[in-house]
Amino acid sequence: MSDKGAPDDRRLLVESPAPRTDVARGFAVSGEAEDLLRRFEAEPHTESVDLGEHAHGLRVHRWRLDPAVAEVSAKEITGIDGASARTPAGSYLLDSRRNEVLLRFRDRGQRLELSLLGGRVAVFSLGLRRSDLPTFEPLVAALGVAPSDWLREHLLDLEATDDGVAAVASAGALIRFFGPHPDDSPALGPPVVVRGARAWARSIRPEIWDRLEDNVVDRVKELHENLRSEGADVLDLARQRDMLQSFATTIRLVGRGERVRDELSTLDRWALTDLTRLTEACGSSDDPCLRAVAWSEPEAWWGTLAR
Repeated sequence: MSDKGAPDDRRLLVESPAPRTDVARGFAVSGEAEDLLRRFEAEPHTESVDLGEHAHGLRVHRWRLDPAVAEVSAKEITGIDGASARTPAGSYLLDSRRNEVLLRFRDRGQRLELSLLGGRVAVFSLGLRRSDLPTFEPLVAALGVAPSDWLREHLLDLEATDDGVAAVASAGALIRFFGPHPDDSPALGPPVVVRGARAWARSIRPEIWDRLEDNVVDRVKELHENLRSEGADVLDLARQRDMLQSFATTIRLVGRGERVRDELSTLDRWALTDLTRLTEACGSSDDPCLRAVAWSEPEAWWGTLAR
């Protein structure tokens, strides 16, 4: 399996150091990964590794006989480098006694990588960060005219994360919701905020756009899957859908994003067929962003959830 991220994508999120070797516990297990699997099935005693909230769907359990061996499960595994064996339960037994084992997976739209080496467990983000992109300042793009209070808060929320996709979405949100600028004039061409956002978007390198688009396509697919789930937080997912719309608005400024738009169209067609269930699951919501969508983009299904 392989789905490697570029080296400059890698950022440490959380780490659990290897436990101290306890000779009394007999950390001396021999054999290759397949041999270990048979031994593990006979003595499946493990200790859970606490990784906090950085990897929602990831489960890691060190083997008590040797913490350099761990049982790992994740929702969407995309690649493994190193010694490993599949268990009957569908999880993976990773053997890092000699060399590091890397397991790549997707979780809530992010590309992540688990590293296991001699019992040390670390999780890395493989997504682009805000710092990988040119700086975008919405108020500069709007030539100093302040947005409405709710839009200012919305932009601040997008800026509060280090997520590169959110950074791109902030430009799209400004275009979608800012409204006319006092200096807008048909004689000057596109509106002021569009010109500012387009200039910024064009400053992003093509290879960065490639990686951003790949990431967003994955996020749309995961969002589609999550919306189908019973008990899903529909309001939170609707907000995610709106952020992806803002991203799609920005990427269109540079003549890209066809794959993103196709995936979003597929998701939206399905959502319209299941809108009654989604509305009931969402309950009453006075979310200002969704209210703005309902007013400015009445055809958008997630805006109808504001009521």
